[in-house]
Amino acid sequence: MVTALTVLRLVDAGSIDLDQPVLEQLSKDTGWPLGDPRMEAITTRHLLAHLSGFASNPDLFFASPNTSPDDVVRSLLGGVLETDPGSSFEYSNANFVLLGRIIEMVTGRSYVDVAKAEVLNPLGIDDAEYASTDSWSPGDARHYVRPGRNYMELLGPAGAWVMSAKSVAVVLAAADPDGSGSLLSRRLSRMMVSPSSAGVDDGSWTYGLGIRIFPDGSWGHTGTIESVRAVALRLTDGTILVVLVNGDAPRVTDEFVAALLFANVLDRLP
Repeated sequence: MVTALTVLRLVDAGSIDLDQPVLEQLSKDTGWPLGDPRMEAITTRHLLAHLSGFASNPDLFFASPNTSPDDVVRSLLGGVLETDPGSSFEYSNANFVLLGRIIEMVTGRSYVDVAKAEVLNPLGIDDAEYASTDSWSPGDARHYVRPGRNYMELLGPAGAWVMSAKSVAVVLAAADPDGSGSLLSRRLSRMMVSPSSAGVDDGSWTYGLGIRIFPDGSWGHTGTIESVRAVALRLTDGTILVVLVNGDAPRVTDEFVAALLFANVLDRLP
């Protein structure tokens, strides 16, 4: 969500065009050639909405201990798309890793510095850390990390921010077109939380621009990394609910979402 908000802030400022293809320029800037000519059609909107055609490719991020962030980007640009850009939804961390590089290309500054300047500092968030896989700060809840893993470094803009539940709630509120804390123009905040694709095949959620949208109208995001689970939801009445768990249960974060949304329905019954 931090990366999506950062990108859309730059769209609001006129620095990024949502519908302008971006990977050909990124290829030229990095010197890493595109392995699939279809990548020349991928836009910022495609990346934000997971409509780019990149496969999910979990092994690249979670089973590549000798790989660097540059290796990941080089591999993505030099690979082959699974589908044509814009044709189908496939959730892939690749999209947001590339968005981080596009932020750097457009601004000439580091992704972290831009994210802080555009999102975290304006929101008054001072406990956010761009963390490595095995880094710990005072007061952190310890969780199991298998030795030699480097997924946080490889995910980067797709999942390396660590912060308190309260700060996550503030970030989510910054996307709310009906709230007072939005960082975006109303047009872009509406776009962020409105479906941009059919979403997953079972219909359990669709996707906007960096935001998951659920059938009851709630929206937010989730995350699962090794022994950490996170859920951030903006419920239909405007309530924001954030749950961060240190442990291996539930097995998948969507079980959390289902339980929280079901509890919300029960709470509203007469």
